[in-house]
Amino acid sequence: MKLTPWLARIVLIVCLMPLAPLVAQGGGNGDTWVFDNARGGFCIWYLTDPQLVPQLLPKGSNPRQASSVSNLPAVLERIVRDEPRFATWIPSVLCLGRYASTQVEGQTMDREKDDRPVIIAWQAMAVENAYGMQGADWLLTDLGGDSPRLQQQANSSSMGFTDRSLRHNRVKGDTVENNWEFRADGMKLFWTGRQIGDPRPGTTQAMTLGYAGARGTFWRVLLEQAPGHERNLIGSLRIEGKSDLALALKASPARAVSQAALGGRTAMKIERARR
Repeated sequence: MKLTPWLARIVLIVCLMPLAPLVAQGGGNGDTWVFDNARGGFCIWYLTDPQLVPQLLPKGSNPRQASSVSNLPAVLERIVRDEPRFATWIPSVLCLGRYASTQVEGQTMDREKDDRPVIIAWQAMAVENAYGMQGADWLLTDLGGDSPRLQQQANSSSMGFTDRSLRHNRVKGDTVENNWEFRADGMKLFWTGRQIGDPRPGTTQAMTLGYAGARGTFWRVLLEQAPGHERNLIGSLRIEGKSDLALALKASPARAVSQAALGGRTAMKIERARR
């Protein structure tokens, strides 16, 4: 897939300093968060320009280049293969989840109200051993949502949880279009689109991430996304803003939007780590 000239053709594809090692602690220093019954959320995969990385990752991080990361969306893999200059760019992901409920250790935190799902949003970049945690090959740069009790739970344990919202409305015409607006750190993301095709069984995906919480705490996050079903998405994505995050999304030679997640559950096993 040749991009010539690449700066003029930002492609949107709807597709399917070293630190001392940190050791996970048990015994009340972590929880399992569960987000039940996905309501059509999705993830946006992109490549971050290495020149922007110092502004997006904490000092001492060791980012992984796209050429060394497996299981990227097909369009990003093709770009890395066909355009060698992008092999050094850093795989990144922004996920916008919508769920019927959130739980911590089996206790329900919040439920959807008036057909408004609970929002869970997170961002990550590919690194080696995030915050010195062996095997944590993604660094969680932001975690948040609009679940008040979950936010209270996270803040009480110094986990840290940012207040995030996702505006959504439906526009009816020949087809029903979904308009979504998400804001974070000086960036505005607008998605207009719809689900197409028949649902198919969901694909389970797992990641290990390192996260810097509040008050100098560090956490290992074992993430497993297991939707019951998935549907393809078709639509358009627009990014506004001049923040580093906005610039990274705009500069990516392609942005790959995942399938919409339906049903099933997402789990985050969170363990506090120490030096």
